[in-house]
Amino acid sequence: MLRGHSMKRFVLAALLMGGSTLVRAAGPAAPAKNLPLPGEVFALDGHTAFVVPGRTDPAALAKPWVWYAPTLPGLPGNEEQWMFERFRDAGIAVAGIDVGESFGSPAGRKLFSDFHAAMSGPRGYSRKPVLLGRSRGGLMTLAWAAENADKVGGFAGIYPVCNVASYPGVAKAAAAYAMSPAELQAQLAAHNPVDRLASLAKAGVPLFAIHGDVDTVVPLEANSGLVKERYAALGGSMQLIVPRGQGHNMWSGFFQCQELVDFVKTAARGNAIQVIPLPARIEPGEGSFRLLPGTILLADPAVIDVARQLADTLAPATGFRLPVRPADASAERAGTIELSLAGDPARFGDEGYELRVSTDRIRIEAARPAGAFYACQTLRQLFPPPIESRTRVEGVAWTAPVVRIEDRPQFAWRGIMIDPARQFISKAGVLKCIDWMGYHKLNRLHLHLTDVDGWRVEIKKYPRLTTVGAHADLGEGIRTGGFYTQDDIREIVAHAARRHVVVIPEIETPSHSGAAMVAYPELNCFGTRKTTALFDMDPLCGSEYCPGNDKTFEFLADVFAEVAALFPGPYIHVGGDEAEMRYWGECPKCQARQKQVGNLHGWFMERVKGMVESHGRRVVGWGGVAKNTVYTCWDNDGSGGWNAAKGGWDVVMSTGNHHYINYNIDRTTLRTAYDFDPAPASAGLSPEARRHVLGVEACLWGEMVPEDHVDSQTFPRILAIAERGWGIERPDFDGFLGRVKTHVDRLAGMGILTGPTFGYTVAPAIPGRVRDGLGPLVYPPSRNQNDEDWRWTLTGIDRGQGYTAIHPLRAFDGDLETYHLAWGPRKDVDTFTVVVQKPDAFDRVRAITGMPNGDHRLHAGVLEVSSGYGRWKEVARFEKGVAEARLDGTPVVAVRIRSTIDQPPLALLAVREIILEKKGQSTLKTLTPLERLHLPEPAAK
Repeated sequence: MLRGHSMKRFVLAALLMGGSTLVRAAGPAAPAKNLPLPGEVFALDGHTAFVVPGRTDPAALAKPWVWYAPTLPGLPGNEEQWMFERFRDAGIAVAGIDVGESFGSPAGRKLFSDFHAAMSGPRGYSRKPVLLGRSRGGLMTLAWAAENADKVGGFAGIYPVCNVASYPGVAKAAAAYAMSPAELQAQLAAHNPVDRLASLAKAGVPLFAIHGDVDTVVPLEANSGLVKERYAALGGSMQLIVPRGQGHNMWSGFFQCQELVDFVKTAARGNAIQVIPLPARIEPGEGSFRLLPGTILLADPAVIDVARQLADTLAPATGFRLPVRPADASAERAGTIELSLAGDPARFGDEGYELRVSTDRIRIEAARPAGAFYACQTLRQLFPPPIESRTRVEGVAWTAPVVRIEDRPQFAWRGIMIDPARQFISKAGVLKCIDWMGYHKLNRLHLHLTDVDGWRVEIKKYPRLTTVGAHADLGEGIRTGGFYTQDDIREIVAHAARRHVVVIPEIETPSHSGAAMVAYPELNCFGTRKTTALFDMDPLCGSEYCPGNDKTFEFLADVFAEVAALFPGPYIHVGGDEAEMRYWGECPKCQARQKQVGNLHGWFMERVKGMVESHGRRVVGWGGVAKNTVYTCWDNDGSGGWNAAKGGWDVVMSTGNHHYINYNIDRTTLRTAYDFDPAPASAGLSPEARRHVLGVEACLWGEMVPEDHVDSQTFPRILAIAERGWGIERPDFDGFLGRVKTHVDRLAGMGILTGPTFGYTVAPAIPGRVRDGLGPLVYPPSRNQNDEDWRWTLTGIDRGQGYTAIHPLRAFDGDLETYHLAWGPRKDVDTFTVVVQKPDAFDRVRAITGMPNGDHRLHAGVLEVSSGYGRWKEVARFEKGVAEARLDGTPVVAVRIRSTIDQPPLALLAVREIILEKKGQSTLKTLTPLERLHLPEPAAK
């Protein structure tokens, strides 16, 4: 048992043990303990305990932690540092208590219970930690877990002792049990962990172990191997990693096992309440509910569809689809998830709910279907993060903690504006957006459908709006654009309605209307609008409709009639702002009209308002709209919106400094988005004025955000906006940030790759594309950076912005003289990811950073690969800018470079090559702006 431990530690342990079977501290004060990371050492029941806190605390209600048990005073040591750092950085604390050679005895288990009470009580940590037993610590933790299965989030072991008969043997352990060897042998099945696994399997506790195959001190077959065999027979889930040729030693692979770290992170976070947006009231309980193939969904008739959506969502990861049945008075409630609309409308409103999770059933109560739907989204987030995987996930116990949640929003309007007018977003992209909106309880999708750059909705009476106005020729044979047919719109609206999202169309008036004037030039004052090219403004005329022309209003009336028929929601957005009106002053027809009506812009907007209201819709506008409409406030600080609310206007807060997520994260930061209160006390709003603040709306303007960057530009900042839009009583950014770190894993399972949280230089990529964090501009390789300022623009051609652009982009071409340069200072934990379209098995990976002259190499970082579902495994560390590793046939879907140190502002990152090798042959990849990253076809035999 002492192989690899220093003699100094052995002597210290022996001196402390004396003639007692339990190691005790020398006095009431905790003795010094050398921890591998900064932490607290304290005394409990005369024993030494320690806590290494997580870098941030996720949710204050249940801080996750790992209960680490080598159980000796000289441990943990430096060999655990790497592992502890990963837990700390993930917001997970590490704690433990020295109980010495108790061998899992009742006395030792009592001390463990006292320690659990101290951690989960006054210290505020989760009631369900993950137990991590190293060597003899496995015997102690697993023995305690067998008696306290409802208090265990998971068990992991590093060559753990699981069998008293194997080590230390009945004769040596008997004294700790206050029994003779014969007595202990007769009662061994009542104490031995390997014989007491049934309670853990019933509770769905996941197990993990890494154990060498030539371990003679704690033999694999009699310990971890036997546990896995018996646990599987009981229906439990256990992952066992067996390094070949390793025994009971200090091999670094035992203490730097990425699979172990990932297991602990998933299990520890899965037992905290990690919901976004944070519910109004949470009352945690004891135990958990386990989702099984026999679980039944019962639902009132009005929410049968909500139940079916829940069943559809849970099926891919679990591998089974829950049956959905109508609820009735005679239905058996045990083992069910029940959705009921029996709730009091005064208590729940239209969107509130109560969610009760007990050990044998889950009950959802609401007054309206939207409330039941939002309760289901909360329930999804109570299960472990892999529940969102779109493919089956093995080895996960699908448990949700016992809890009562009562929740309802403070604001009725919780939205996002996306901009297919500037750059078209496919119907599939819009449907995906609606899916994650519903998941985060966002309920207003504002579609900016028309602008200078394109008209995106089919209008039957005016076909040239889409045959001409929906496309643009950008030169060099590049044509861009697209539009939604009326059938597309109906599908989008129906998809949104099932997720309780209202779709709000925007038809810009009177300005931002250039695309319509390309199609129908007579709508413009001079009829000379010729092109809708990106950012190209015709110098001969503006983009406002001509208010002196009666055909303008005939056209708009027809358009709004068709739009109202397509979008059944209560709102139509009409723009209204940024009208230059320069050409109105030069147009004879406009001047004549102005003499008749006075304020030409005001008169125009009143006419538009009348058209919209004639279809039973309410007008929304950016500014300059008529009275009794909804004002979308886009000023920088929100003061304009609050003043409008005081004046009786209904207002949606969409401020430039807090909600414009098309800006880079150095301007609109995660913290900035989170800190914005839609209706703060400091604004001096009366109760009546506060009611006029309808809510919040994020804006994702599309000039510089193509469709395949929408996810990473939106997340994680939309999470902050969703939480503040739902409404929280006590903002806690540190707690929110901890939940974000867990939530990113959920998003990965949904196919959403998030952008960076703080630093933004080496940001995640989207599939088949490589990007940095400066927005969608991707900087191409350059043979000589001093020759030209080469940049890749969205279209691959020079748009007159002073750049010489290259088309197509070749990011990784096998030429070490080329490189991809990401601008801005690197930050700790920033990542740069390349995602391959289809997995394949590879034998070696190599990443080379730095320009040919050696500048901008990554000196402190790791190279990671993923075989699926966002699970990353570190395979190498960077030395002098290079990292390489053997993969031995590992399936790879993505390769990631992760920085591990903050760098000064001039420390950029140049990625020269990422090479995957198969059977000794380099697999080189060509990346073009409009194609995914493809692996080469296998050579013909």
